[in-house]
Amino acid sequence: QGGVFHPRAGDLVDALLRGGAGPFGWTLAAGAQLPAGVELLSGPAGIGSHLGGIPTTAGDYAFTLGASDSAGHFPSLPLTMRVSSLVLSPDALAPGTVGTPYTATLVPSGGTGPYTFQTAFASDMPAGLLLSAGGVLSGTPTHAGNFRMTVAVMDSTNTSVVRTYRITVDNAAGEAPALAIAP
Repeated sequence: QGGVFHPRAGDLVDALLRGGAGPFGWTLAAGAQLPAGVELLSGPAGIGSHLGGIPTTAGDYAFTLGASDSAGHFPSLPLTMRVSSLVLSPDALAPGTVGTPYTATLVPSGGTGPYTFQTAFASDMPAGLLLSAGGVLSGTPTHAGNFRMTVAVMDSTNTSVVRTYRITVDNAAGEAPALAIAP
């Protein structure tokens, strides 16, 4: 994500609570500050609150959120957030086709080279593709489907960033077509 904070299911702050009676409300504790560019966003109509935005300054941030529920409970939750100076491009990977050679290069910037890449243990890597330690995803896909590959890149100072890419691999039968939405 490298400087861009993308809300994920894990960033829903309502999911951090155990017990209580919804709906839940959240506030930033007095004197606490979120990273510049990040906000506490209330979710509308049954969607949980979350942290979102685009942080502008790398660093480690500690802050406390206060929660409230409909039964009058007010627990506080200390949290930390790391904002990396690394940026990983591109934002998305092109779709592939079964039996057709595929190559995509992930390019880090920010931080201090050299950089090392690896996929997360639970990544859903398309069969037939491999990610090199230098960030080149290549091979010939062998199965159609929609895959989620999670990549970590680390620089020489042990600064890291993790990013999840969705990769669609289609076949001649059109069983997993890639979709594109334009304005």
